[in-house]
Amino acid sequence: MSLTTVETVAAFLGLTFTPAQAEQAAALLPAADAAIAAYTDRAWLSPPIAGEAHTAEGPLLVLRQRPVASVEGVAAAWGNAPPRSLAVGTQYTVRDLGRGLVLLSPWWTGRPNDRAYATLQVDYTPASTVPADVALAATMLVAAWLQPSLEAAGSGAAPGPVVRTQVGDVSVQYASSAPAAATAGISGWPPAVTALLAPYRAALGVA
Repeated sequence: MSLTTVETVAAFLGLTFTPAQAEQAAALLPAADAAIAAYTDRAWLSPPIAGEAHTAEGPLLVLRQRPVASVEGVAAAWGNAPPRSLAVGTQYTVRDLGRGLVLLSPWWTGRPNDRAYATLQVDYTPASTVPADVALAATMLVAAWLQPSLEAAGSGAAPGPVVRTQVGDVSVQYASSAPAAATAGISGWPPAVTALLAPYRAALGVA
């Protein structure tokens, strides 16, 4: 499973791919998934996680696979003692599923500078539904990567039936045979791709 599909990319470009072009597009899908995951610091496609280990360096845990659908449990340990389950609502709370934030409470024991926990293990389920703007960004990124080879083969992207696509404040206009995604932006990406992904790069924090 990827953030987009070969068929979606072809439709975005207004083309019917040849077998060779479809194979090339399919080969780019994992690269787009990995690039977007790295750029947003979130894993959009992940199975349930059991026992993700964290060193307790503060009251706020940031889960590695974000966004999160649910947190099934948190266990904590100190020294060589076996982990013990913490009670949701009193010993930890889920502050933000989208950003994967879990808040430990209490964090300190009764003595100054004495942490309540040393290590933690978290069981949770990452979200399986990819937001529409993230899926569109993946489609546009793969389309942009394909564009040079399509032009070289004389298959430049033809305008499709959709003249304009809008997700939130970002719109994509099909004004010519080359899609709006073809203009390089941050890290060589189309500007519309980085605009779509920008909300997911927000700094972590607790409201």
